Amino acid sequence: MKFYPLKNIRKIFLLSVFSVLVSVCAFAEKTKIDGLFRYKLDNGLELYVAENHSVPLAYIELAVRTGAINQKKETAGLFHLYEHMMFKGNALYKDAASVTKALADMGVTSHNGITSTDCVNYYFTIPSAKLEEGLAFWNAAVRTLSISEKEFENEKKVVLSEITGDQANPSYILHYFSNLQLFPEEPYKTDPRGSFDVVSNATVAQMRNIQKEFYIPCNSAVFVGGDVDPDYTFELVNKIYGTWKNTPGVVSQKIVAASGNQPSLNPLSETKFVVMPFDKISPDMAEVELSWRGPDLDYNYEDSINAVYLDYVLGKPDSILKTKLCERAEYKIPDQTYIGTYVSLGRKNSTMGCYVLLKDPEDNLPGRTKEISSYIQNVLYSESASAKNEFSSKNIKKFNVSQSDSLVRASETASGLVSMARSCWINGEMDYFLGNKKGLKVKQGKVQKFVDDYVTSKNALVKVIVNPSVYEKTRKEFIDAGFYEIKTNEELWWQRKEFSVDINSFPKETDYIIEGNVFVPGKNGESGKEILQKRNVEVVQLKNGIKVYIQHTNSKINALAIGCMGGYEKYAPEFSGLEGNLFDVMSCSSKKYSMEARNQMQYINGVSIDKYCRTLGSVLYMYGMEKYFDDMMDVFVDGFLNPEFADNVMENIFDGNNQRVQSILNSPESLLQWTINKDVFKDHPYRTTGGVTPDSVKNMSVEKMKEVHDQILKGGDFFISAIGTINTKKLVKTLNRSIGALRFDPEKQHKMMEIPTVQIEKKRPVIITHPSAAGTAFCSRVFASPVVDSPDAMAAFLAGQIYSDILYNVVREHYGICYTPYSSVITSKAPISQDYLFKVSDYARAGKAVKEAMEYMSRGVTVEKCNEDGSYVFSSISENLESYKSKWLNSKYGNSATTSGQMFRIMSDIMFHEDMDYDLKEVELIKKLTAEDVVRVFNKYWVEGNANWYAVTFPGNEKNLVLE
Repeated sequence: MKFYPLKNIRKIFLLSVFSVLVSVCAFAEKTKIDGLFRYKLDNGLELYVAENHSVPLAYIELAVRTGAINQKKETAGLFHLYEHMMFKGNALYKDAASVTKALADMGVTSHNGITSTDCVNYYFTIPSAKLEEGLAFWNAAVRTLSISEKEFENEKKVVLSEITGDQANPSYILHYFSNLQLFPEEPYKTDPRGSFDVVSNATVAQMRNIQKEFYIPCNSAVFVGGDVDPDYTFELVNKIYGTWKNTPGVVSQKIVAASGNQPSLNPLSETKFVVMPFDKISPDMAEVELSWRGPDLDYNYEDSINAVYLDYVLGKPDSILKTKLCERAEYKIPDQTYIGTYVSLGRKNSTMGCYVLLKDPEDNLPGRTKEISSYIQNVLYSESASAKNEFSSKNIKKFNVSQSDSLVRASETASGLVSMARSCWINGEMDYFLGNKKGLKVKQGKVQKFVDDYVTSKNALVKVIVNPSVYEKTRKEFIDAGFYEIKTNEELWWQRKEFSVDINSFPKETDYIIEGNVFVPGKNGESGKEILQKRNVEVVQLKNGIKVYIQHTNSKINALAIGCMGGYEKYAPEFSGLEGNLFDVMSCSSKKYSMEARNQMQYINGVSIDKYCRTLGSVLYMYGMEKYFDDMMDVFVDGFLNPEFADNVMENIFDGNNQRVQSILNSPESLLQWTINKDVFKDHPYRTTGGVTPDSVKNMSVEKMKEVHDQILKGGDFFISAIGTINTKKLVKTLNRSIGALRFDPEKQHKMMEIPTVQIEKKRPVIITHPSAAGTAFCSRVFASPVVDSPDAMAAFLAGQIYSDILYNVVREHYGICYTPYSSVITSKAPISQDYLFKVSDYARAGKAVKEAMEYMSRGVTVEKCNEDGSYVFSSISENLESYKSKWLNSKYGNSATTSGQMFRIMSDIMFHEDMDYDLKEVELIKKLTAEDVVRVFNKYWVEGNANWYAVTFPGNEKNLVLE
């Protein structure tokens, strides 16, 4: 329920100390970070390349050092609008349709642009054989952006729908209110979405001024990661981007970073207490959060290490903060897992805080909030900073190791490593990251001073989040205690008089000259290397016959998983989530290792033990660095064999259940999916789900979980997989001492049932309402799709991809119906698929637009673009089929880039197909598909099969929503 627009991966580098870079050529540096290379062009453009040949893909990202931080009240929201326009055409791809086709031709599985407070970045992943085309794509977009008035006006509507949608989202309302309190003088510098008035009246000249001032090489960087040669990548980048010129007189934003006044570090005149009724929090709980300003990297960089280390100390499961808060029984904090801290570091917008979840919110919540907040701010932070043992050489070493481990985990993929590099580049931290500058040191005296400077001497913003039903009963208590109520119609910063703008002053003309020449890449017809056809796999058995599938890799990350067959069919709908809750217990507590002991171990070594549930079974898995795996093996196995149903464990899980139900009932998207599942799967085994539902939450019990656990262990319906640097003999020996010693009872074995296909009953659209959908609608057209082992299944996946692009060009680009339309195809024994319209704004034409898109696809044509006169440019599916096959294959590559991705693939292949290499067979099936196959399957399931519309919208809008 927290929203932080800027992730804080940069904080893991602040203690890194690496050796000085070794020069490899005049323009390049080979860093000590394994596989990372740094280059700089003569025009100031920086290039970072992470070499990783695990899969034949290349991740390319273009980052610009700008964002909300550079906004004025007159330009708030324009950087985000500009980001949207980057996909609307340029000198190489003249319009949005051409951009979309280029992405498809390169086999891009997903692409995006993100505007944050300190950076705007654009990225995609392509086959490494198309590296030159990918680099040329972003070069054309950043240097030769074309802006037609029609595209510009259409995109303004899309961005405005995001702004209005935020106004109905309690999470955003709370976030923006908090920023207005902590940054009262310039709140627009923390809000990438921006002002409705500014965006609605934006001019093309304003876009060009942004391009002239910020989208220049000395203020930008290119990040490439994957199956590439670093020096060859540099040659391409120099050839393609080397002629990009800087605007005369304009310098990098980092050079002028500290110009202007720093936002106040103590913006509140006194501690401010606020309360917000929030329907996504359970009536049994309340959340109290304290927020302060943190050290801004442009001004207080030396303090950043103190913030990060303090957060590390406070976040320990057995920290002074958590231990002493839980000791106060009157606070009603169940255990340490209900307490957390955070640090969000930015150039001029840093924040930090502490949050606590409380039980019994009707019992003197205002009074408890004031006591807790005072205790945290005036006592516990200082005590934590003053504890000598927290600053021992042993503990500081543990912290250093944890930071190094974070780098190793992120470096498992090339995109992860370059994303870390980009985060440092934004804030000018790269020399610390690479070791050119000596790392900052942790010193207790400085951390103590930090607490004095940023916490105890400052006024906190104290927020209480509580369920509306509870607030109605306690409202007078809050008012009497001096709390300010945050309302759903809370005035946003741009609605305040002091931030009003004169739209007539917006420039209509600009002197920016668009570059006339653009680099044209050579066409590479190759789709890249083939997927590996042979894996280094062993299949062995434990002494009781349990199969163990072992895939050997060179990764520093290992995974171990236990897959239990059965899934949803084993339970009646009123017991949805029962097996999931059992696996929750397995993942967090056991006979030998309490929840507290596990939390402590996992905090130190970062090994994750978790679960997931699917239609055919549930999986308990462990995932983490190889060097910690042996230490955690017994913890993992003991959880599976001997889960401990301790009171605090069950309270934690049941509270999570209640929170999940509250979210289902009050999130428009979750409510829509729950409504679909309940209606479509009525009287079907898949009416049961993997998580608890509003209908099943009251039926969860320890007794039932123990029955399920007994059946799993005595039935023996499970298998094991291990991936990574695995010693087979050692693993089998270890498992034979525990799981291999189990003896099974044939009577307890679950016999998998025949799952009937789902039957869609044709009827009128099902439309429900919820206030959180204010100003929009979420709509889904639901139909039965091919079962997992059907010969139509692979053609359906391709049909969904192709149809998604047609929906985009017709529903969004032509009609402007919604923010994002797409067709989602899933696989199971009884699958349903959906044509989904996210955030609809044109209610009257939604159904008509989807029907039009469907007619084109059914004729075997794709929509290339929409002309100015409203007509379309078409092409045949057969012309584009190879691009979509490449896109699907690249998605397969991407899913195999990590140990966890390979683990999920193995478990799925075995559960659904009893074949751990079934995905390789899918590759061969995809290659053989024809356009006729795709069109036939589309007509069979999308067009000729029954389908129903479901929607969630705001009260009073039901009749306006036309879906048939």
